[in-house]
Amino acid sequence: MDIPDFGLSTDDEYFRQIVHAASDLILVIGSRGRVEYANPASMRILGYDPSEVIGTHLLDWVHEDDRDASSLAIEAEYSGRNPLPVLDVKARAADGTWVPLECKVWLMRDSALPRLALIARDMRTRPAAEQMIRDRDARAYAVLASSPVAIITLDEQLAVTEWNRMAEQTYGWLAEEVRGGHLPTLPHAWDDAALLREVLQTRQTFVDQSATRRRKDGSLIETGVAIAPVISLDDRVVGLVEISTDVTAQRVVERQFERAQRLEAIARIARGVSRDLGRQTQAIIQNATELLETSDVRVANRAHSILQDATAAAALAFQLAILGGNQPLATGDVVLDGVLQHLVLRLRRDYPALRVLAVLDATGAKVGLPAEHILDLVGVLTRNATEAIGGRGSVIISTNVRTLDLAAADRFGLAPGQYVATVVEDSGPGFDPEALERATEPFYTNKGTAEHGGLGLPRALAVARRAGGNLYLENAPGAGARVTIFLPTRAATEEAPPPPEPLTGGPVGVVVAPDADIRQLARRALVRLGHQVREFAAAEDVHTLRDASVALLITPLVLPTMAGRDLARLLRTLHPKLAVIYLAHDHGSTGALGARDALVNLPCTASRLEAAITTLQLLAP
Repeated sequence: MDIPDFGLSTDDEYFRQIVHAASDLILVIGSRGRVEYANPASMRILGYDPSEVIGTHLLDWVHEDDRDASSLAIEAEYSGRNPLPVLDVKARAADGTWVPLECKVWLMRDSALPRLALIARDMRTRPAAEQMIRDRDARAYAVLASSPVAIITLDEQLAVTEWNRMAEQTYGWLAEEVRGGHLPTLPHAWDDAALLREVLQTRQTFVDQSATRRRKDGSLIETGVAIAPVISLDDRVVGLVEISTDVTAQRVVERQFERAQRLEAIARIARGVSRDLGRQTQAIIQNATELLETSDVRVANRAHSILQDATAAAALAFQLAILGGNQPLATGDVVLDGVLQHLVLRLRRDYPALRVLAVLDATGAKVGLPAEHILDLVGVLTRNATEAIGGRGSVIISTNVRTLDLAAADRFGLAPGQYVATVVEDSGPGFDPEALERATEPFYTNKGTAEHGGLGLPRALAVARRAGGNLYLENAPGAGARVTIFLPTRAATEEAPPPPEPLTGGPVGVVVAPDADIRQLARRALVRLGHQVREFAAAEDVHTLRDASVALLITPLVLPTMAGRDLARLLRTLHPKLAVIYLAHDHGSTGALGARDALVNLPCTASRLEAAITTLQLLAP
């Protein structure tokens, strides 16, 4: 072999410089075992100057436990049949300690006299290095095992070499099932492996990639993936590592958040539309009502038709008000099962071909909504169910009391606590994926007819949420749609709790009427709609009223000492936005009503009075 010329005079000088600078101990041993040469590393490793080593016998430095093996190795090398090319020995250092050495000895055959060359490596750092490697591996495996993300390593042929516990949980395969085989999570092996092959070829690292991965049960999940090459010390790509996270739930939350933003925008629009629509329909209802008194039959019939349409529009405005959150929610204290018994009987009467099953097992639990709200809520669900099965088949209405812990409450979008669950399940085809996703969006319908306004489920959801509950849609096992209404329970008591008087925070409704029955009727309607109530038997007593948030006055049109209009005019000097409901037996004596006035004929019911209050609230700025 040609040796490069580094300016040295001879080849011997070239090798001498290499030996002199070596970090390992290098000795030349003569035929009698005497050291003829030692390089400067003897000082660093054993603490001896090379001059102290030269002339000594090699075995003088070797621990007695290693002398026999060392002697045999030397003799075997001289004979040309050394079975132990590498020998571990301990050599005595200048300070008296024993230094572990890894020695390689061989016969210098080109030498004029038989000589041995010995290279010895200081192994004192080896245990520490090995321990460092073991510690590093232990930390790496601890990270691998405890990582909250799935970590998979592959070799150059994309065969699995490591598969951590989170990969087992995420994808369903155990490590022993996949190690050594190709990556089983790729739903379309050739196409999905393209990115992995690109990493191997280009050495690029890909972060925050979206990918679809397959689980052992065949289901597909959305994942966020990071892929990087594994590069060896000699700068070769020997595989890659894939770190993935199941983001299916995260994507669902993101879609729900986007949907919530859309619904909030719709709710804002609904609040404005409900006010405008309510104002217009109230005016139409008033004008149509006046036209009903005419003697012209054609005009009266047309007015009746207009009144029906306007009433339907007012109902839509009311639904929009609930959806927009600006409609006060009435409170109640009713036994849920008792209310639903009436609904079941009505369904069986109205749909004789329908099999209506009732499993009412809420054990007398009460909810904080009035009976009419309960009937409306569950009625929406039963109407949808009967339409889905064409009035034939079966509908199951069931109730039960559930105590939801944190995990269960989170699943249903509720706070932990006790709820009454009302479940409506039908024997129809169930929800298709789009309907399951969008059924509670305002104006969404999959029925394809103009008669369905698409506000039933959204309104039911709004009422349930404002009552502290929620609406949960799913497909029942096998077939059929299942909708569950969760409402918080009230303590089951024999008597209804007293009305929350005085209320705080709500608008103030003033009732002025000599008749105690009228005051009680108005008081009940106002409380159910979230008002604070101030009652007076005489108009003269109103001067004691000091509330700054008076929003509504209910008064007979005729009072013993003054007209109801004069009382309203007096209060409006203090509260310009005051709404007024006049109670009168003689409709014809009212005269023209203002934009924020309403008339209720006596005798009246609480529901009729509540409807008038609600209509005026829709007109509130």
